[in-house]
Parts: sequence; C-alpha cells; structure tokens
Amino acid sequence: MKIHVISSSFSTEYSGSIFKVQCVGDSNSLNGLLPTTGSVLISEMQFGNGIIPESDFTPTSTIGPIYLNVGETIEAPIGRMKVGANPSPSSTNGLLIYRYV
Repeated sequence: MKIHVISSSFSTEYSGSIFKVQCVGDSNSLNGLLPTTGSVLISEMQFGNGIIPESDFTPTSTIGPIYLNVGETIEAPIGRMKVGANPSPSSTNGLLIYRYV
C-alpha cells in the first residue's frame, strides 16, 4: 500500500483513505526564520474507513467547522474532508493530508 501526501491551503474537498491531517506554517517557519501561529479552517470532517468507490462512503460521524492550529495533528480514519477559506494572517498556513492509495 502506498502513501500519498497532499498539500492543501484553501477551499478544497478531499476523500479516500485519509489517516492523518497535519497543520503546518508558512515557509519562514519551516526554515526556522520566524515562528508561525494561526490555524487552518476545516469546514467539515467525516470519519469512517474510506472505501472504493468513494461515492459509496457513509460516514460514522461528522464534525465541523473546526480550526486546526499550526503544529497540531489529527490521526483517525477520515473518509472525506472539506478545507475552508482561511483569512489573513492564517492564509499562509496549510495542511498536509496523508492518505493510502
């Protein structure tokens, strides 16, 4: 089984066998130049094991909207999620979405 990592920073929907979502700061924080604070809006997160075809997915529970702060991680079986629009100063933050393919 392969793992794909997707970078997301604004209004997009993802589905599949997502197992981890991590909030990261802008490039300055990654280079150690400036600390980054803030969060990324997750409009909706649907939990459950991803299946193929993805159109047959039925969530076991749903949460949202929630804010994931820089440095925080969610590890759970996620079948579908929607990333919201992030206003400044959080507009430079993003998510790393890990999923099996």
